[in-house]
Amino acid sequence: MSKDHQLREEIRESVDEGLIVFVRFLADVVLISALSLVIGASALLLGRVFDGVEQVTHDPLQAHVLFAFHLMMLALHVAAALWVGIRGLKRFVKRFA
Repeated sequence: MSKDHQLREEIRESVDEGLIVFVRFLADVVLISALSLVIGASALLLGRVFDGVEQVTHDPLQAHVLFAFHLMMLALHVAAALWVGIRGLKRFVKRFA
């Protein structure tokens, strides 16, 4: 009876760990989705802002510099989202492989 009880506890712990990893993976997916929406919204908004800067200042160089900075920030945000996704996927696959 003791071995049966011990086996049940091991199975329960394994299932609990699996659920924790799965929930973390889902949280990573939600985080990546939210980051993607924020990145897309900021790209649309700032694209309009940069067009406005060029029209108001009549200085295309300033608008191009701001646009280059924006592209760099977008690249950093996309890299962060990919890093979170890859890390979560590796943890998920490692647990269930």
